[in-house]
Amino acid sequence: MKKIVSILLLSLFILPLMVSAEATAPTPIQAPTITTVNGLYGLLKNIVSWFFAVVLVVAVIFFIYAGFIYITASGDSGKTEQARNMIIYAVIGVAVALMAQAFIYIAANFVGQTGVSPF
Repeated sequence: MKKIVSILLLSLFILPLMVSAEATAPTPIQAPTITTVNGLYGLLKNIVSWFFAVVLVVAVIFFIYAGFIYITASGDSGKTEQARNMIIYAVIGVAVALMAQAFIYIAANFVGQTGVSPF
């Protein structure tokens, strides 16, 4: 019963934050027309944008879940270690997603693509 009440209270505080969050959705992936470097760059940028969005959503869910595990650990060193590891893995996932964004930008500049931005 205590767990159910704590889950309900936690969701009452977290849910409004999740609902009020605004983000622009990545552009939908269209049929690839790769005839030039611009076409390849556009396709890769769309794929990486979708990957980045999915990774960020999963990372936020992991952060929330790890925080919940950490709060409810009650001094159990196993659970606090599990929560700490989950937070570390979520940070690593976000770092990999950021590096994928940067790789597309670096590769575009390497092949001479002009007017590109990393995001």
